[in-house]
Amino acid sequence: MADTRGLPVVCYEELRERRLHGPEYPLAGEEFLGVIQRSFEDKRFALPGGESFEEVQQRALPVIKQLLCEHQGKTVVVGTHGNIMAMLLNAFDERYDYEFWRSVEMPDVYEVEFDGEQLVEVRRLWS
Repeated sequence: MADTRGLPVVCYEELRERRLHGPEYPLAGEEFLGVIQRSFEDKRFALPGGESFEEVQQRALPVIKQLLCEHQGKTVVVGTHGNIMAMLLNAFDERYDYEFWRSVEMPDVYEVEFDGEQLVEVRRLWS
C-alpha cells in the first residue's frame, strides 16, 4: 500500500505483540484464553516473564497519540497484532474488551476514526 503511493513505512517497536509469558511458563489452548480474559479484567495481571495489559498500553499508547497529533485529519495505516489492537482501543473506550478481542480474526482490518484523541468510530472492513 505504501509503495504504490510512494510513502514511507515506519516501524514502531512499541507496537509489537504482547509478551504474554516467559519461556519458563508455556501456555496452551484454554489456559491461553483464560490468561487473556483475566488480563482484561485485571490490567496489572501478568504471568512470570510477561507483560501486563497496563504495561502494554503504557508502551504503545504514546505512539498512537503521537500519530494522532502528527497526522490529525489524515489517513494513517497502522498494522499490529489483535491483542495489542484491542488493548489500544480499550484505552480509548472500555467497550473494546475481551469479547471484542475474541471477535477479531486473523487477518482482520478495521477502520478507526478519531477526532483529536477522541475515538469516534470503529468499523470492521474485512476479515
